[in-house]
Amino acid sequence: MAENEIDTDRTAYALARLAECGDPDHEDSPGAEFLGQTVDALAEAVRWDAENDGGRDLSDIIAETADGAVPIGTHELWRVFVDLTAYTEDTSELVSAGAHLTDQARVALYLVAERLCYGVTGDLDRIAT
Repeated sequence: MAENEIDTDRTAYALARLAECGDPDHEDSPGAEFLGQTVDALAEAVRWDAENDGGRDLSDIIAETADGAVPIGTHELWRVFVDLTAYTEDTSELVSAGAHLTDQARVALYLVAERLCYGVTGDLDRIAT
């Protein structure tokens, strides 16, 4: 694997371990697709950055990737949320207690995606600050 290249060939279960979330029900379940698409998007963003000026901070790339990974549609959001047992995420420091449950689910999936991105980039030379 070349420098600044991300391994996109891991199983959904391996990705779930990196993201520290529940295992998806199967390799093509909503949660598995979310994890795979997140890694693919991150790999593309890192590759694009390397091919251009290469000056973006990895933490910025990760934040944008994680934000873009969270499903927009409510139905899909909840399917992914349940499949990855994201209801175990502690969002209390990021979302007010009275926030809508869907907003809490979005934050929980953002946290899962962010951990996954940091997990798969752990072997890159760049350091997230």
